[in-house]
Amino acid sequence: MKKTAIIFDMDGTIINSEPLLEMATRKLLETKGIFLDDETSQKLKKQLHGIGIKIYGEFIKDMYNLSESPQQIIHEQNILINKFYEQEIKFIDGFVDFHKKISQLSLKTGIATNADYHTVNISRKKFNLDSFFGEHIYCVEDVNNVSKPKPDVYLHAANKIGKEEKNCIVIEDSKVGIEAAKNANMFCIGINTSRNKELLKSADLIVECYEDINLEEILKKIK
Repeated sequence: MKKTAIIFDMDGTIINSEPLLEMATRKLLETKGIFLDDETSQKLKKQLHGIGIKIYGEFIKDMYNLSESPQQIIHEQNILINKFYEQEIKFIDGFVDFHKKISQLSLKTGIATNADYHTVNISRKKFNLDSFFGEHIYCVEDVNNVSKPKPDVYLHAANKIGKEEKNCIVIEDSKVGIEAAKNANMFCIGINTSRNKELLKSADLIVECYEDINLEEILKKIK
């Protein structure tokens, strides 16, 4: 057991921040004179789910033919995200208790996210993530903005934690994140926080919530 590390995605896996991206994107587009109905907004939300921040800027620019650069779009989006973080954003249900269980088993943990330093630092401060993960919080900017589904951020996290890929378990909520974990040769649990199991079908195990994860049984399988 002590040879295993648990690496978490952040948005949608640890904290319920995924709705923020939808709200911020919708507001951002409104400032450009583009108004989305609920159906279009939900479709866009699915398209954006789990993508890296760099790809986000490029995607929004191309999709809506905006004159601003991807960097400017990301900057404006981050300002809106900051404002929305003042709302009631919280941990995903069951995460805190699950992490306590991991700690009792003396397993190392870390975060590997497609978010940038800016977003990570907001989350780090608001949720005191250092108390859960210490220094092992890594983002796409730690790997030269090579985002998921490339495995770089997961491989980087494993290396920093000091574990081989085969001894890491990843918990993810997005299709690109699961692909990244599998590309890194790691066992991946897909957690259905987005209520769309189709996105998780490539995972080694799919669960509805943290309470459904039988960690002891999983550890036996990858031992």
